[in-house]
Order: sequence, then structure tokens, then C-alpha cells
Amino acid sequence: MKPSIIEQIITKQLPLAEEEIKLIRFGIQLNTNLTILDGILPKLRQDWLDTSLDPIERATKNITVKSDVWRAVLKVECNKSVHYYIQHYTSNKDKIMAILLWRAGLAYLHSLSFHNIRIYHTRVKRDEKTLRIHTLMPITYEDMGDICNGGYTHVMIPDVMLGTGNSASTAIDILKKMGIEEKKISILCIVACPEGVFRLLSQYPEIHIITNSLDGNLNQDGYIVNQGLGDAGDKFFYENSISMFEPFVQYFSAEQWQYLTKLLKIKNE
Repeated sequence: MKPSIIEQIITKQLPLAEEEIKLIRFGIQLNTNLTILDGILPKLRQDWLDTSLDPIERATKNITVKSDVWRAVLKVECNKSVHYYIQHYTSNKDKIMAILLWRAGLAYLHSLSFHNIRIYHTRVKRDEKTLRIHTLMPITYEDMGDICNGGYTHVMIPDVMLGTGNSASTAIDILKKMGIEEKKISILCIVACPEGVFRLLSQYPEIHIITNSLDGNLNQDGYIVNQGLGDAGDKFFYENSISMFEPFVQYFSAEQWQYLTKLLKIKNE
């Protein structure tokens, strides 16, 4: 028996058949829990599909925009999606929190801090061969207690890209185990693909997804093509420095800050 579309997405049986993609697109366009904004700035689009280069070189060296410029443009897009969320989904009486998925999710720090949104962290990493998710930096025990007892009315999971949805699904499951209701959870992303949107809204029908752009489908490696951003995590960290994060040091525990410093050093050696 052929696996369901969701099973194919989760287990990397990609790409989906053209008929399945059309069915997915039709279905999600009718879903009122999906909001698609007005697209993204062209400078975020970069050449990364040159398979003669290794993954990091694809993301950071085969490019048309300098890293610092790319990050500045990315911040604009993060501001846009967070502002839309605050304006259309919340009120002054609401208590809002965000759980950031490292690495590219850290691009939202400026926007979240500007709106005084409480920030929590976890680091999840996708195995590029199996697409399975590993939690490398769990939410701290102290933060778990705060989340469970914080009385949050809105919970956002901001990340730059929504591909298979495996990372977002991991975060949603973590939150649900802590007693957060699905209807309180929103996914914010700069770029999403139909497969990831379909998968999440099928598994978690009460969540909301806000994306600046709905792009093309996933290829056999689980990357968004037509057009996608490449590996946003590598691009965000390439030639980045700890000084960029120093204005937000209060949003990190000592262990998280140490981990971030180490991560930046490894990426830029």
C-alpha cells in the first residue's frame, strides 16, 4: 500500500507526484489557518543549487549578496511577519511567548525583543539524509516551569523556512506536552512550501501559519526549490559574530550563550 502524503513528507519519500502537489496546493489555499503575505525581497534569493559545491559552500560562497546585507534584508522580513502577527492576532491584554529554533530562528531576536515578547530557546537539527530531528539543546528545566505556569495566551514558533515541517512539529509536540493548547500556537516563517504547510495543518488543525512567501515544492533532498533560500542557517551564521547578539544577551541563559559562542566559532573557522 502506498504511504499517505504526510508519511511521504515525514519519511523523505520525495519529491511528491505532480498530482499530489496540485492537490496539496488546492487544499491549503482553502484553509483559513494559513496566511500568505506579499512575498519577500529579491535579495534573499541566492544561488545554492550548484551540487558541485559542498553544502556550506552552496549556502555561503555561491552567492550574489554579501552576508551582512543578506542578514539585514532577512531582519526586514522577520520584522514584517512579526508585526503582522502582533497587529492581526493579538491585543494589548495578551501575554505572548516565542520559542526559537536554532539556528536561523535567531534572526527573529530583534523583532521579538522590540515587541517585548518573552523568548525561549531550543536547538533542533535535521539529519540531511533521513530528515529526522535531533534535539541538541533542550528547553531548560527553569524555562519549562515558566512556560507551563506563565499563562501565555499566544505562542509563536518563528523560523526562517518551513520545509518538511519536522522541526516545527518537534516544537509543537514539546509545547503540547507542557500543556499549551494547539489553538494558541502560530508558526511564523519567511518562506514555506506546500508540503510543510499541508503536513502541519493536517496534523495540528488548530494552529495558524503565517508566511511571507509560499514557494515551490521539495526536491528529493527535502530542500525548497522554485525558489527557496538555500540553507538559511548557514547563511545567517556565515561571517557572523557574537557582537550581533550582544544586545539580546538577556534573552539567553549562561549555557545557551556559551553554546552560541561556540557555534559561531565553529561556523566561521
